[in-house]
Amino acid sequence: MENYHTHTKLCKHAEGMPVDYCEVAVQKGFTKLGFTDHTPLPDELKPFIRMEREELHTYIDEVKKARKLYPQLEIFMGLECDYMPRYEWYYKDFMMDAMKMDYLIGSVHYYDFRGEIMWFDKRPMEPLQYLIYADLYVKAMESGLFTFMAHPDLYCTNVYQWDENARACAKSILEAARDLNMTLEINTSGFEKMNEAGDGHLPYPREEFWEMASDYDISVVVNSDAHKPSRIDSYFDEGYCIMEKYSLKKAELNIIRRE
Repeated sequence: MENYHTHTKLCKHAEGMPVDYCEVAVQKGFTKLGFTDHTPLPDELKPFIRMEREELHTYIDEVKKARKLYPQLEIFMGLECDYMPRYEWYYKDFMMDAMKMDYLIGSVHYYDFRGEIMWFDKRPMEPLQYLIYADLYVKAMESGLFTFMAHPDLYCTNVYQWDENARACAKSILEAARDLNMTLEINTSGFEKMNEAGDGHLPYPREEFWEMASDYDISVVVNSDAHKPSRIDSYFDEGYCIMEKYSLKKAELNIIRRE
């Protein structure tokens, strides 16, 4: 088994450090594990859900420590990057070139809308918001910075009825992923969020999105987006069931350790 999307307590909303995840991974028979904690940002956007910039070296040291303690695991060091065009230089020049991350994954949690920073908090969206999200997500893929893109259907957190806006958003993302040969993630942490909320609304992975994906020649990766060591393989069965149900191609990620 493998998981390329995990977090640590450094991001302020997760538990455990790399060694804690590795211990569970070995017990569960994993062979590959990628760490992708939330990237510190130069303008400190939403600092309460990401590590501090001065903690980046702690993160790097802790991943390297885990590699020494668990040689039976192939451990990769990466970051989950909130995409906005103004961060491209930072991700490339600093995180990849200077800090020598093995890989970066892209995501869109926030976007500018009428002078405000918006996020996905279950409020109904205006049609323009779908367009802005899709455009930003496509720009992230076009940047060429990311090994794969996380939870493309995150916007469905705010979608209670699958309508023409939701379909158009999915279509834009899926067409771009096909044309750019970009791997998309089936992120199973949405099942955890549904259980925690207790409202019966599964934000993602959204069935309608992945049903549409079956019409496009794209590859996918199933990850748990674990924020606790115990969740390293949470709802993997459900994620792989979606992949198989819609005949989606499993990606073979070519990540090279840079140490």
